[in-house]
Amino acid sequence: SGKAHQVTWLTFFAWARQQLNEEEWPENERVIFPDEALKIIRDLTRKSNCSESAEFLLNEFGFIKDHNIRKLSEYLETSRSGQGKALQSGQRKQVWLLFKDYQKHLRDHHITDWHNIAIRFHDKAMAGNCSFPQYHCILIDEAQFFAKSWFDIVRKALIPGGQLFLAADPTQGFLKRRQSWISSGIDVRGRTTKLAKPYRNSREILTFATRFYIQRQLTFGHQKGDAADPAQSAESEELNLLSETQISQAPSLGIEPSLKNLRNEADCHQQLLVELESLANRMSSE
Repeated sequence: SGKAHQVTWLTFFAWARQQLNEEEWPENERVIFPDEALKIIRDLTRKSNCSESAEFLLNEFGFIKDHNIRKLSEYLETSRSGQGKALQSGQRKQVWLLFKDYQKHLRDHHITDWHNIAIRFHDKAMAGNCSFPQYHCILIDEAQFFAKSWFDIVRKALIPGGQLFLAADPTQGFLKRRQSWISSGIDVRGRTTKLAKPYRNSREILTFATRFYIQRQLTFGHQKGDAADPAQSAESEELNLLSETQISQAPSLGIEPSLKNLRNEADCHQQLLVELESLANRMSSE
């Protein structure tokens, strides 16, 4: 509009860094990433009777923190719909004991994870101790990756009657786990728009991705005894598979994707380095 507007653009954790003081987020406290957290959890599970995998526990610990669950009694009563695996009461108690051990390990070693940072930000915001301005409008990109408790902070930062705009891919993040916006305290019924036109991918990539997905559905569907057309399945509907007409409307860049069959994840990482080095060499010679 040509008018001067005060616009702030931040990642969620940059926003948290602005609000949390030295005591709440000490400079000498190292934030670990999931790969290191996984190693810690593996060590803890070896010393326990828990039969769950470290990968499952890492995801479950994230679920506990994202839902701001502070007590075992709350965890036992919380619906875990969308987590992909049911846990009986006894199993939840085992998970909770390991969760407490994990949290203690982080404190004892002066490290933390990003979930803990989000919890501290949530506690401060809900206590009314944050100095962030009251926004007229907040736009969240990649909103499917926002944890349930993060939306509490966002709503706290809106002025009365303020607007919240969400851009999200329903095939990723918590929406893929069949959790709903309403469970996060946001009623979007009758207020959503589904974008069907691809703006960023090339025709070659869209063609490859669509055929690859359908081929896998046919292969694994037959293995499971499913005879349904994958293009008509509920999951395909959520994925919003494109029609041939829509694909043909995408720009053509002339670069065909290719598959490389590798033995394991380590080989994948090594191949990625080879490809990146090759690309860098080509770019430097041009």
